[in-house]
Amino acid sequence: GGLLEAQPKEFTQQVFDPQKGTIDLSTGNVSSVLTFVTPTFTPGEEVRERKQSGKYEYMTSLIVNGKDTWSVKGIKNHKGVYDYSNLIQFVEKDNKHYQARIISELGDKDDIVYSGAGSSEVFAGEGHDTVSYNKTDVGKLTIDATGASKSGEYIVSKNMYGDVKVLQEVVKEQEVSVGKRTEKIQYRDFEFRTGGIPYDVIDNLHSVEELIGGKHDDEFKGGKFNDIFHGADGNDYIEGNYGNDRLYGDDGDDYISGGQGDDQLFGGSGNDKLSGGDGNNYLTGGSGNDELQAHGAYNILSGGTGDDKLYGGGGIDLLDGGEGNDYLNGGFGNDIYVYRQNYGHHTIADEGGKGDRLHLSDISFDDIAFKKVGNDLIMNKAINGVLSFNESNDVNGITFKNWFAKDASGADNHLVEVITDKDGREIKADKISHNNNEQSGYIKASNIASEKNMVNITSVANDINKIISSVSGFDSGDERLASLYNLSLHQNNTHSTTLTTTV
Repeated sequence: GGLLEAQPKEFTQQVFDPQKGTIDLSTGNVSSVLTFVTPTFTPGEEVRERKQSGKYEYMTSLIVNGKDTWSVKGIKNHKGVYDYSNLIQFVEKDNKHYQARIISELGDKDDIVYSGAGSSEVFAGEGHDTVSYNKTDVGKLTIDATGASKSGEYIVSKNMYGDVKVLQEVVKEQEVSVGKRTEKIQYRDFEFRTGGIPYDVIDNLHSVEELIGGKHDDEFKGGKFNDIFHGADGNDYIEGNYGNDRLYGDDGDDYISGGQGDDQLFGGSGNDKLSGGDGNNYLTGGSGNDELQAHGAYNILSGGTGDDKLYGGGGIDLLDGGEGNDYLNGGFGNDIYVYRQNYGHHTIADEGGKGDRLHLSDISFDDIAFKKVGNDLIMNKAINGVLSFNESNDVNGITFKNWFAKDASGADNHLVEVITDKDGREIKADKISHNNNEQSGYIKASNIASEKNMVNITSVANDINKIISSVSGFDSGDERLASLYNLSLHQNNTHSTTLTTTV
């Protein structure tokens, strides 16, 4: 509204027919926004009839010859935004209930539709099109593509019961007295209805690439094509199933399952559970205490903030717990762990592989030391220049669970075979094991490390690059990677942008 007043010449007026329920923007020659600033009644023609009902009493009755459909033709060759959140779609009159559907035929560019509370059908056309259910209360959603025969086909069911609040059109009556004469006049008004809507409220979507959920606990079911789902508010259940999916939990405590295919899973805020499924997957928990589980051949697991649990699979995984006190288990395969100075107490419980690596991204071996505690190895880091261990063996860095334990055959499967610091120095696991016992106290990492060698940093970067290039279509030269995993190479105080991630 404010922009329209400030720059009126930037907008074109399109006359729509509220009696027939038609809106036609197809001839527009600029990108357009269709919005209803105030609640708008359902389409139809109003007919009024005044009759005398008593000696001095008169009634003006209102009859609405309503239409059951809004028909919207979108702008053809430009982007469009269609906001139906203020379109009233429900009517109650004489204890009967009616619903006005919205049918949208959009153009060939990237469009955004903000759904109304009632039923609709969207033919989105070409371009990357998005339907959002987060601007008005649409109840609990079930978004289903399991039966889709084409990409972009979804059936959206809206559960309008419980505490759902929606706009409903009603006919009210006003009484006016003039001397002895009394006039009663019926008029259209709207009110919020709660406690359930007696309709089947269903959207049918065609050629839609991206969906944003609503304010409740929604359920998303992807199909055999590529899906992009955003849970938005609420504790959502999101399944990608087949295809290479991008799944976002957003707010709330969400469960996200990628299923088959190379998927990208984003927890957002809240305590989320992410399951990568088959394929090469990228999982990031965001904020909150999250649990991430990968199963494919190559995976990136990024905990974000909070106290997270990261579980790799049988393949080659990159595990970065992030800030907080995290638990990391790479599983089988040759995994790479990343740890930084501002991270909390991480626990690494590796279970297999003979080529596991830990990279201390911004930490020097001069600032850490190791100590054997039972079967565990603990690593502490210097805080404000002070490196210490106390009698309680409190840990401010990493606990390597069962580092010194051996299985029945005598194998040591819980080692991280190579540790690299920010300067390219390297420590092999056998040097740590041979130099640590509970009688010797702690040993400084710098005393058993190799000389500085930036080839070691390049080796770590190349291994990470291999994982990145395998995961869900990411490419190491793609700028989008910078927003997904923050990796950058530091060589002789120069910053390399060959990779957009931080080793």
